[in-house]
Amino acid sequence: MKKKTLLISITTTLLFNLIIVFLVDLITTKMTPGRAISGNGNPAIILWFLEIPCYLLLLAGIFILIRKEQYFAKGKAVFPFVFLLLFGLSLYLQYIHAIDIYKTLNNLIDRFGVINQYTNTVFINYYSFFSGIFGLLSIFQRYLPRAR
Repeated sequence: MKKKTLLISITTTLLFNLIIVFLVDLITTKMTPGRAISGNGNPAIILWFLEIPCYLLLLAGIFILIRKEQYFAKGKAVFPFVFLLLFGLSLYLQYIHAIDIYKTLNNLIDRFGVINQYTNTVFINYYSFFSGIFGLLSIFQRYLPRAR
């Protein structure tokens, strides 16, 4: 695959993933204290079936681009450290985001299960999106052999 084609496909997949993450956030019902619980179902779960394969495709495309173009091949140790730091920061922000949602829910939806119309953004959000990318960049670009 040519570099230009690979970059276009990665950029398109990246934009598509960001749009889906935005739509999941938009469709997810927000719990407001003192209001009734919505029983409208979980329409954002449909977007999960689009997001997960597209996200894996994006990670694979980034991985192929890094290996093929030999980015970070100079052996500078700063890049893995920066990416690892960003990975840790995005995981921490994801944890804070999940705790905030579960505090807002305050055991009001125990009968719905873990995945419901209020908790979609715990699993599909910008923090998890970027933590996967930063994790890939910090781990694989440093420890996998380079293409010759």
